[in-house]
Amino acid sequence: KRSMALSALVALIVVGVGGFYIYEQAQDEPYSKYRSSTAYSNTEQIYISEPQTAISPPTPDQRDWAAIPTRGIWKKSTLTKLESHFTIPDVSGNTHPSRITMHPSRADILVSSRRTFASYNLDSELGQQPFEVPANISNGINGTSFTPDGKYILLHLQDASEPKLLLFEWPLKAQSQPLATVTDFKDATSIYLAPIEGYALKQHPSGEVSLHEFDLKQVLTGSNPFGAQVSPQMNYPSFTSGVSRIAGLNASHNQLLGYDSDTIPSWESATTGIAFKMQTSSQNADVIATINLDKQIRIYQTTFQVPFWALNGLMHSPSSINMAPNATHLAIFPNQDANEIWIINFLTGEVTARLGEGKNTKYEWIRFSPNSNYLFALASKNELQVWRLDPEWMTYISQAPPSTESQAQNIPLNRARD
Repeated sequence: KRSMALSALVALIVVGVGGFYIYEQAQDEPYSKYRSSTAYSNTEQIYISEPQTAISPPTPDQRDWAAIPTRGIWKKSTLTKLESHFTIPDVSGNTHPSRITMHPSRADILVSSRRTFASYNLDSELGQQPFEVPANISNGINGTSFTPDGKYILLHLQDASEPKLLLFEWPLKAQSQPLATVTDFKDATSIYLAPIEGYALKQHPSGEVSLHEFDLKQVLTGSNPFGAQVSPQMNYPSFTSGVSRIAGLNASHNQLLGYDSDTIPSWESATTGIAFKMQTSSQNADVIATINLDKQIRIYQTTFQVPFWALNGLMHSPSSINMAPNATHLAIFPNQDANEIWIINFLTGEVTARLGEGKNTKYEWIRFSPNSNYLFALASKNELQVWRLDPEWMTYISQAPPSTESQAQNIPLNRARD
């Protein structure tokens, strides 16, 4: 008994000394609010990390497109899911993005869906419709778009007798009359202006879209405004400021193609063994972001055939993606359920906002406004939900100047605009 008591006393002394040593060591280390958290927890999907600067990748390895720099998705602190600021009801779940458009500089949004045609100003209460629209054009609108300067609105109207293009001054009023009406053109499922001056898009019955030269002055004379076709019919095309005006996926979904004419691509990526799901880009930069059938977001630059870098750490392959016109941020559905939206600074990998209502709401597609101040998404409840984006979510300030090597390669740090 005496031996057992002595052993127990020695054990208590050892435990006490060890505990005191650990306590002293912990007191000597400075406290950090950044504690690693698993990206595969049931309750949290993003690592908490210290702020990360932009990736400055070397020239891509043209022989091995998979050997590219990567950065994990991360955040600085807990991100509370934010519900939408505005909800516009009675929007059909089949509504194509070409039937919803936002003003290039103002908080005005125009929605054509079902049997409704309505305009709202997002700086006001949505309980009342701030803009009236001509009652005689409420039905059959297939495409709506603002001119890049925001002075005019172009409506593609599927009239019972013949399709029409109507040009109005903005804002619309109940008594507004079109400045011009054009019927001399080949019809399409939807026609709407491109975000770059002098071009328009045609959506075809197949769902694919082609880019065309478009002379607005011809509209004012009632003549056919369409010029040369700039791209072939493509799935999910978007715009760049690089070696091609428009970029999209090939029919096999294993290659990116860029066009300045509808014959030979002006840029093409290397083919991949992992099929693309979707791509997105901005007319203000020469970068393209893609989601594939794996769990990475890859960033291409149209100077090269292979990706420049990638973002990983996602639990699932994103189901949709859209690049903000500021050319530094993306919006994605981070899972196949599409019940949440993340905003990501793709230069740094930081998730800056989480948006959505909950598991019972599924989103069909997402779009940024032309000035990157708003994001809107079509919800499964036949609603259009709109978020006013905090400037802090959408701002990128480089913590260090780009390297000489990066400047020589024109990576997006020098090309992106707010």
